[in-house]
Amino acid sequence: MNYKKLVPKDSFIGQYMEYMSVVETAESYDFWCAHWAIGVGCGRTVFVDRPNSPVFLNWYIILAAESGTTRKSTAINSIRKIVNETHPIITGKTSPENLELLLHRSTIATGEANIALAISELVTILGREGYMHTMPGLLTDLYDCPEVRKSPGTINSGELIQNNVYVNFLSASTPSWLVTAINPSVIEGGFT
Repeated sequence: MNYKKLVPKDSFIGQYMEYMSVVETAESYDFWCAHWAIGVGCGRTVFVDRPNSPVFLNWYIILAAESGTTRKSTAINSIRKIVNETHPIITGKTSPENLELLLHRSTIATGEANIALAISELVTILGREGYMHTMPGLLTDLYDCPEVRKSPGTINSGELIQNNVYVNFLSASTPSWLVTAINPSVIEGGFT
């Protein structure tokens, strides 16, 4: 598919794809990374006004291809540098508990639980460590952008309240890792 034909050259996506045309990343990666950046920038201000369930522009995007062939990490790192100039981004491992705490702190600081994740290796955030097993469920829950989300938190933090949740997620993986590492219950639970 020719992604450049899908967007006007003077749009952000068109300009970003032109900017990335000298890099050895797949055109499709540049197209979807630009969408992710727009989602981060828009926040909860742009949505489809459906009765009782607005649809926000938050994106959960996973670039998938064999290792070392299509520059998945380069695509993620390139858009991350641009977006990070205006929005803080989680770029590495974080536990589900820490992610909930960061959303709570964001609510206290800004009134919104707004976080962007751009992690070049999906295994970093969905690894096989025991404490990470709840991450897919948490990300699935956050995807719907609830107006108010409460979590019991921890003994140290107490109840965590997250207002106007808005999470954008960008990562990359190989198809073989996805097949062997993603638990079938995660697929049935809606994360993938």
